[in-house]
Amino acid sequence: MCEKIPIKGVIFNMVKGPRPQLGRGTLIYLPVTSKREFTKEKSKWDARMHEIDGNTITIQVHIPANVGVGIWKLRVSTKQQGSRNIKSFDVREKIYVLFNPWCKEDAVYMANEEWRREYILNDVGKLYIGSHSKPKGRKWIYGQFTEAVLPAVMFMMDKTKLNYEQRANPVEVARSVAAMVNSHDDNGLLVVNADVVHWQLDEKSQLGWKKIKTNKYQCGVDDNSPGGLQDAEDITDLYKYKEGTEEERMAVLNAARSAGLSFLFELPEPGKEDVDFDLKDITGVLIGQPFFIMVEMINRSPYPRTVTLVVNTNSVYYTGILARKVKRDRQIIQLGPGQRETIRLRVTAEEYLDKLVDYAMMKIYAVATVKETQQTWSEEDDFVVEKPPLYIEIRGRPSVGAPFGLEIKFTNPLNRYLTDCKFTIEGPGLTRPMQVKIRDIGPRESIMHVEQLVPRKPGPRNVVVVFQSRELIDVVGSKAVDVYG
Repeated sequence: MCEKIPIKGVIFNMVKGPRPQLGRGTLIYLPVTSKREFTKEKSKWDARMHEIDGNTITIQVHIPANVGVGIWKLRVSTKQQGSRNIKSFDVREKIYVLFNPWCKEDAVYMANEEWRREYILNDVGKLYIGSHSKPKGRKWIYGQFTEAVLPAVMFMMDKTKLNYEQRANPVEVARSVAAMVNSHDDNGLLVVNADVVHWQLDEKSQLGWKKIKTNKYQCGVDDNSPGGLQDAEDITDLYKYKEGTEEERMAVLNAARSAGLSFLFELPEPGKEDVDFDLKDITGVLIGQPFFIMVEMINRSPYPRTVTLVVNTNSVYYTGILARKVKRDRQIIQLGPGQRETIRLRVTAEEYLDKLVDYAMMKIYAVATVKETQQTWSEEDDFVVEKPPLYIEIRGRPSVGAPFGLEIKFTNPLNRYLTDCKFTIEGPGLTRPMQVKIRDIGPRESIMHVEQLVPRKPGPRNVVVVFQSRELIDVVGSKAVDVYG
C-alpha cells in the first residue's frame, strides 16, 4: 500500500512569525520521507511517514530542541505523480512549541522524575503568605493545563518583543516574562540580601540622623512551625549567603560601597544602653477579636530612667507596603532603678476591621528613647489576622462523568452581616473555575452549601474554595478528592 502513495509529493512548511525566512530558521521546508526512522541528526527538522490507514496518513515530525518556543503554523503542499500542479493546504490549528524537560537535548531537561511530577505536572501547590517569622501556607491552583493558559502565555510572550533566537533560550524567556509580571515598567528586581535600617532625627549628627537599629533576616525561609512551612523546601542558601556569616556581611557592605552608602552600615558609637526593651510577638489573632501589643522594658541601672515610647499599628499589603493607619499610642514611662515594666495596648476589632487589606497582614512598629542617656531602640512585628476555615466534605463517590456533591460549611466570625457573598470553586480535572452567589449571612451565623460537580479526569485531584463578601474576603478551604475512572 505504501508504494501506491507518492510520498515524495508531500511537503510540510513550518512557519513562525509574520515574516518567516529560511535563513533565520522561521521558515522550514520539510519533505516527508517514507523511512521507518528519522534520517537526519537530532539538531535538524525531520518528517517521516508513521502510519497509513485507508486515505488517512499519519506523519511524525521531529522538532529540534533548540527551536524557538511559540506558535508555529503548518502548510501542507502535495503534488500527484506526473503532475506539475501543487496544491497547498493551511492547517487552521496552531502548533505550540514549548521547552521540553523530558528531552535530554533540551536546555531545560530535568532528569529527576520526581521533580518533573512536582514542578511540571502538579497543577495544585501551595502559596506562602504572612510574615517572615510567622509564615502560613494555603492551597493554590496553578491550572497550567486549562484551555486558556497557552493562548494567554503566548500573548504575553509576544509582548516581550523577544526575537526568534532569544525565544530558544530559556534564560532569556524566563527573565523577560518575570520582568513583565513583577514590575509595571518591566524593570525586575531580585533582592538577595536585605537589611532594614531604622533611623531617628539627631541634630548633633552631621547627617541629621542617627541609626538606631538594623533588622536582618528579611529574606529567606527558616520556619517549620505547625501550619507554617513544614512541607516547604528551604532554598535560602541557594541565592544568598547564610545570615551572619562573614561572606554575607561582605556582600552587604560591598553592595553599599558600590552605591556610596557604606556609612549606613557603620557601627554606632558605644553609648550608655542600660534599659532593655522587647516587643512581644503577636500570634493567634482571630478576625473579629481584639489583640494586645506588649512592650517589656527593664531598667538595669541604679538610677531612674524616663522612657518615651511610641507604638504605631498599620495594616500592610503582602508586599510589605503600609496600607492604612490603625492606631498610634505615645506614653512617657518612669522606671525606677532595676524596675521591670510591661506596657499593654489593646486594639479592638472596630479599630482594625475596616482597614485590613488583601491577606489581613498587620505591622506593629515601636520606638523608644531614654531621656537621661539618649539611648534609642526600635522593633517591629508582622502578623496575620487569622480567618476561619471553610470546611469541605465530599458527598458520594466521585467518578468520571458522574456528579458528586461538594459540601461547604462556613461560620461568620463577625458581629455584623456579610453581604454580596459568593464562593469561587476551582479544581483542575473536577470543574472549570466557577462562582456561586449565596445569600447574606447573619452575625455569627453558620451556613452549609452543596454544589454538584462532574469530574472530567480520574486520579487524585484537589478542589479549592474561596469565600468572598463585602465585609470579609479571602476565606479559603481545600479538599483532596480521589476520582475513579
